[in-house]
Amino acid sequence: MKKVLALVLAVIMVCTMAMAANLNTDTKTTGYTVISVGESDSAVAAIEFTYADDFDFDETYVLTLNKEYFDAAGVTVPTGKTLKDVATVSGLNGVWAKDGNAYYLVIPVADKALDGKADFTVGSFTIKMDATNYAEFSAKDGKVVMTKLVVGGLNKAVVAVGEKNAKALDAAYDVGFKASETFAGANGWYVTKNGAIDKYPITGLLTLSVPAKTYFKFTKNADSAAPVLKTTGNYQDSATIIGATVTAGSLTLTVPGDKDTIIYGLDKNGKLYANPTTLVVTADANGVETGAWTVTGTSIMNVAIFAKAETIATTGTTPGTTTNPGTGANDVVGVAAALAVVALVSGAAISLKK
Repeated sequence: MKKVLALVLAVIMVCTMAMAANLNTDTKTTGYTVISVGESDSAVAAIEFTYADDFDFDETYVLTLNKEYFDAAGVTVPTGKTLKDVATVSGLNGVWAKDGNAYYLVIPVADKALDGKADFTVGSFTIKMDATNYAEFSAKDGKVVMTKLVVGGLNKAVVAVGEKNAKALDAAYDVGFKASETFAGANGWYVTKNGAIDKYPITGLLTLSVPAKTYFKFTKNADSAAPVLKTTGNYQDSATIIGATVTAGSLTLTVPGDKDTIIYGLDKNGKLYANPTTLVVTADANGVETGAWTVTGTSIMNVAIFAKAETIATTGTTPGTTTNPGTGANDVVGVAAALAVVALVSGAAISLKK
C-alpha cells in the first residue's frame, strides 16, 4: 500500500470552530495506521485526514483502546504473556495488534468532508478476563466510561476511567477531510458557506458554479496524451481543454463555434470519443447568430478541438503547443486566437477510424 500523508486528529465543536485538543501520532503498526485519542469537549470529535491525490482508502485506520481501560477492568498480564492472552473484548468493531499487546477500533473511512456529524460511534462493550471478572463500558456525556465492574463474581464500585483526559475515548467521531472555504481550482474538499461560487473559471472555457452552504469535492482530470485524428484530410490538434468532476454544483464547458467546428471527447491516453457537447445558437436583436458548443454536468471529460493543418500554419504558431502554467495542460493558447482558428475549420462530417 502507498504511504499515506500525516493524519491529524482535530477536535471541533458541532457548529463552531475550535482548536484541536491534541495531535495524533500517525503510528504505523503492523499493517494499521494508528490515530491517537484526545480530550474533546465537543459533542462530536473529529478525525481529520489530510487530503492528497494519492490518499490510500484501502489502508486500515484505527483508534487504540487504551490500556487504561484494561487496567480499570483489573486485567494484569503475567510475564511472557500478552494482553490478548488474558483478556477478551466484545461489542466493538476491533482487531488485536499482531503482537497481542494492543486492541484497535477500526475507523470507517469515506471520501467525505468533515461536517460535524457522527460517522463513527463507540457503543457499549465488555472487557473480560473470565466469567466472574469483567468490566462493562458505555457512552456517557460524550465519553466512554465504565458502567459496571464485577470482581470474583461480585459487583464492585465502578472505576473512574474514560473521563476527560488525554486517554479518553470519545463516544462519537466525525471522520473525513477538512473542507476549505477558499476555492482556487486545486483538488480537494470545499464548502461555500454563505457565498455561492458563480462561474469560476477553471481552465479556459470551463467554469464551476456551486450554491451557498454546500460541501463539494473538486477533482481536475489528468492531462491527456496527444490525440491522433485518423482521417482522409490533413487535420491536427488545435486545443485541448481539461475537464473536471465535482460532487455538488455543476461544471460548464463552452466552446464558441459552429457546425464546422470539430470537437471530440478525449481520455488521458489520447483516445478520442464522440463529441460530448451540444451546439447552442443564439441571435441578437438584428438576427445575427452566434454559436457555442456547450455541456453542463458534474463530470466533464477533456475535449480536443481540431483544425486543418494549413489553417493553423497561417497563425505563425501552432495552438496547443503552449502549456498553461496554471493547469499543466495544453489549454487554449490565447483563447480568442484559438477560437478564431476553430471557427474557420470545415469538415464536420469527418469520420474517426477506430
